Parts: sequence; structure tokens; C-alpha cells
Amino acid sequence: MADPASAGEVFNKSRALLNDTGLDTGGVPNLFTDDVLLPYLQMAIVDLLMDCEDNNIPVTNITSPAITVPAGTKVIGTGTSIALPRDLIEIVEMYERIAGSGNDFMLMKRRTFEPKTDVETTYLQVYTWQGQQVHFIGATSDIEIKIDYISQTSESVTDKNSLILIYNSRAFLWFRTAALAAFYVMQNKTRSDECNSEGLRCLEVMESIGIKSQQNMPIRRRPFMSAYRQRGWMGYGR
Repeated sequence: MADPASAGEVFNKSRALLNDTGLDTGGVPNLFTDDVLLPYLQMAIVDLLMDCEDNNIPVTNITSPAITVPAGTKVIGTGTSIALPRDLIEIVEMYERIAGSGNDFMLMKRRTFEPKTDVETTYLQVYTWQGQQVHFIGATSDIEIKIDYISQTSESVTDKNSLILIYNSRAFLWFRTAALAAFYVMQNKTRSDECNSEGLRCLEVMESIGIKSQQNMPIRRRPFMSAYRQRGWMGYGR
């Protein structure tokens, strides 16, 4: 597995793209210090994570620990005593088994609307996902569930020593951080557009690898930064 990038590495590469390596000042940047670049790296990471979530890239795919749903329980999640994972964005699949049985988990069926019945059976069988809550008909047994879901992965980058644990992301972050800084600090849209274009290429390679590893087949994915491609990237903050 490749080593994760450090924030300091991204800062240095971004400074090179912005022609501010400090060669004329003994290695001290003229403008783009670590403190100046830090918020733009944080924004670039948010951009990357949102796109990974939107395209279901494995970096955001998580399976929850087993959650026990007591017999008769009809709703779990926000506002209830049974919490869902805090980073859950969207449920992909849900599985169940009798609590304490040691049996294999069985796939549940997702419904758009709750079934129009109150008759409980041994298993939950179906669920609906509404308003950050999971709704069930209820079961006559205690049930353990596991959830495969898309996670809102967080990255805490506070200084040059922070590690960025999103593998294969370093090239995208070099260019995207530089693009943001070029636009907002230098007010140089031409340099920003050039960096964004290179960052897009790096991102597509990164995400294609992730998608192919899941599908084992060629892909056609939804374009990233469609607004940028069509009319130029003007809305840098999301």
C-alpha cells in the first residue's frame, strides 16, 4: 500500500505550481506559506470526499458494526435510543440475523414507503430509509443488523505534519489546492483553470481505479466538475 501524503508535501508541490518555491529568498515562500495554503488544502479535501461519496468510491464505503434492534422496534436513528453511524450518508444495503444466533446475515429488502401492515414476523425482512431514520414493521425477535453505507469520511488537516489518509489522492490535491490559491489569492483565473484541468485528469485516474476494482470492467462515469467543463470553474467553494 502506498504511503499517505503529508500536508507539507502538498504545500510544497502547490507552491511549485504557483511559482513560489522561495528560491530567490533562501527557501522562504514569497506569498504561499503553509498558513496561507492550509485552508485551500482543507477545501480541496472536502471537494475530493464529496466527489468520492457521490460516485461511491471505496474510500467512502463502510460496513457498520452489528446493531441490535430489540423485538418490536419500529424505528432507529435520529431521535431514538438506537443510533446509526454518525458518518452515514446513504444506505447501500442492510443485513439481518437473529441476535446472538451466530448465523450468517441475510440481505433485507429496501422499500420506498413503509409496508401497510403491522403484522410482525420472526425477522424484520424490509426497511425504509426516511429522514435520517430507518423504519421497520418490527420483529418478534431481537435482531442484529449490519449496514453497508456511504460514509462522510472526515479529514483533520491542521498543519504540515498532518497525514492525508486518502490513498492515490496526492496529485489531485497538489493541483486543486494550487487552483484555489491561484484564484482567491492571486486572482489569476488562467493559472487556476490550468491547475483545475490537471487536477481533473488526476482525479479521473484515481476514481477509475477505484471503480474498476469494484466492477472489474471498463467504466463510463459521471463527469466530475461538470460546471467547470462546460463554462469554467467559477464556484470554487462548495
